Amino acid sequence: MASGYIFNAETDLAKTMTGSETPKEILKFALGREKDSVVFYVGMKEMVPESLGRKHLDKIIQEEMNHVGVISKFLAKLG
Repeated sequence: MASGYIFNAETDLAKTMTGSETPKEILKFALGREKDSVVFYVGMKEMVPESLGRKHLDKIIQEEMNHVGVISKFLAKLG
C-alpha cells in the first residue's frame, strides 16, 4: 500500500520535479509527502493489533510529525 504512493519517490519525482524547482517548491513537495505519511501511519495504526506492535507505529508517527515541523520551519524562513 505504502510503496504504491507514499514511498514511490522515484516515480513521483520523475513526474513531478523537473530540476528547475525553487527551494520553496521542493520543500512544499516534501511537506506534502510527510503529511501523507502521517496520515498513512495513523490509518495503519487503526488496523494493527497491539499484539503485533501497534505501539511502534506511535514512534514512526512522531518521527514523521517531527519532519513536518522541520520542513515547516525551513519554509517559514523562506517566507
